[in-house]
Amino acid sequence: MNKKLKGESIMKNKSVPGYKRVFAWMIAVFAMVIPWISYLRIWKLTDAQADVFENYNGYVFDFFLYYREVLVVLAAIVMTCIMIGENIFPDTVLTQTPVRDRKNRKIWICFGIYTAAVLLSFVFSKNKGLALSGSPSEGEGVFVLIGYGILFFGAMNYFCYEETMRIFEKAMLVLCVVTIVLTAVEFFYEPVLKLPFVKSLIAPSKYAQLIDNMNTDNYKSYVSLTFYNPNYFGGFCLLLLPYAFKKLLVSEKRWKTAGYILLVCGLLFSVTAAKSTASFYLAFAELIFLCAMEGRGLAGQIKKLLALILVAVVIFVLCNAVSGGKLMSIGKNAITNESTADKENAADTQGASDAQTKSSGTAGIFRLKDIRLEGNELTLKGENETLITVCNDGTLEFYDKAGEPLEVINDGNRITFSDSRFAAVSVTYSQNTVYYDLGYDEPADFYLQDDIFYGIGQNGALSESVTLNKRFGEALYPLFTGRGYAWVNTLPLLTHTAIIGRGAGNFAMYFPQNDYVGLLNTHGTHTTVIDKPHNAYLQTAVNTGIVGLCAVLAVFLIGIGRFVRFMRSSKPANMDSVKLADATACWTFCAAAAFAVYSVANDSIVTVAPLFFIILGVQFAALYAKEYEM
Repeated sequence: MNKKLKGESIMKNKSVPGYKRVFAWMIAVFAMVIPWISYLRIWKLTDAQADVFENYNGYVFDFFLYYREVLVVLAAIVMTCIMIGENIFPDTVLTQTPVRDRKNRKIWICFGIYTAAVLLSFVFSKNKGLALSGSPSEGEGVFVLIGYGILFFGAMNYFCYEETMRIFEKAMLVLCVVTIVLTAVEFFYEPVLKLPFVKSLIAPSKYAQLIDNMNTDNYKSYVSLTFYNPNYFGGFCLLLLPYAFKKLLVSEKRWKTAGYILLVCGLLFSVTAAKSTASFYLAFAELIFLCAMEGRGLAGQIKKLLALILVAVVIFVLCNAVSGGKLMSIGKNAITNESTADKENAADTQGASDAQTKSSGTAGIFRLKDIRLEGNELTLKGENETLITVCNDGTLEFYDKAGEPLEVINDGNRITFSDSRFAAVSVTYSQNTVYYDLGYDEPADFYLQDDIFYGIGQNGALSESVTLNKRFGEALYPLFTGRGYAWVNTLPLLTHTAIIGRGAGNFAMYFPQNDYVGLLNTHGTHTTVIDKPHNAYLQTAVNTGIVGLCAVLAVFLIGIGRFVRFMRSSKPANMDSVKLADATACWTFCAAAAFAVYSVANDSIVTVAPLFFIILGVQFAALYAKEYEM
């Protein structure tokens, strides 16, 4: 254990210089502002990027990512200057801080390794522009990734005092209230970004139609606010809920208890409205964990918990009644994960629809096993039969696997087959494009040029191959609404990223995008772009290398180890300052742990990640302060 500084406890207000409180407020304000930053940016893609990322005539219209990136980088620069300056001119009262403490050298080493991995991956990246800016679907360029680490150290350094911890609590309170209010507006009225006042703030009037056609339409009645996707909003709520619930458990005044009950209920409503299955279950896991942390003291919390349950039931019933049963429907889908709400566009695919799910082998589908393009011959190999198409001078001829010609029925430009083996198949030939309706959500389409078959990739790019040379783990493809497909086919990429990754934001450029067979069987369409692996750890491993990933995981493990030691050695807290450190350590660990689990099925994105790293830093700060007092 560290020795206390001479004369003063680290947690006492009078030991904290005023400038440290200013720096703490800067981080707190950043945490309150960054989730809501939205403004239109029109981004011109390179030809290579346009072949992968969704665009309109080569342009991406971004409302959610770019200006958050800028703010993260600016905040990181300011925080770096502050911490360097403080190190050069250390405070005469508190010369020892978490950042200067020798026991945190391991964290600095991990950060150094990760930074080196990020920079080296950028240097050797074939798409340096993309590595600088981040992909159009996650906004994490090279400087943003490094900025996350700096925000972490800033939070750890300036929230280890009683007064600054309370500053961060105020920021979390504001975030909770704003989140609940905006959720209610979007759930009962319309998407927040489509409110006339908000529209005028986030884009010039001439681009108002872009807001009307924004991605939020893909999520129907589910809440996403300014987070790009309901799943990301659900992850954001996971970071707030432990704070509200822990404050409820430690509150002593009735009016505060009532307020925190409303906060917890409001955040549970927000998680439900997001329809993020992972977030829904993890939210209740957080509540159970924090209850378990109370141990024997939980018996004294029974009245609060009963009041919470009662209020939650009343709010749920009222909201469901006002919404015409919508909340019940969303809640059911969140529990069962049976909805189509995650059916996304080409740039943001998180899951498969009900119709897509049927494509795993339901009757009425010619389920593909393989596709071969060999000059003027196209072979569609199904589970039981094979359809061979040959083009001669623009005329299509059809054969079975034995080479026998098939009798066709022409209905205009639509062709069907009298052979019952191919009853699920119809072919349409129009303007050099051949569409094969195989029973999936969308047809498989191929382009004919000089009697040669080509696959049609994302954004119309022609491809000579539309299947993987080697395929494994097909049974895992449907897992977690199609995420299994991305996970399984990301693993081969790791053989080339042990030390140096492909560069920040470069995942989509290396993932096999033209896999008709896998995409049709998993998502019901081959036009889906897998621009993210839907797993933050695989995302890091591909973009920055496995070594970089291990450095990040090492920080997580250090945090777990310190929390376990904290729990084993924790003594009853007598001072309010120590009680605060205890509570903060508990709820921040719970929030960070839940988000780490959430990240197994979701990507890292600049809409949510900054708050996560700040909370992670606060966790280390609280553990440091508690250990210092002991």
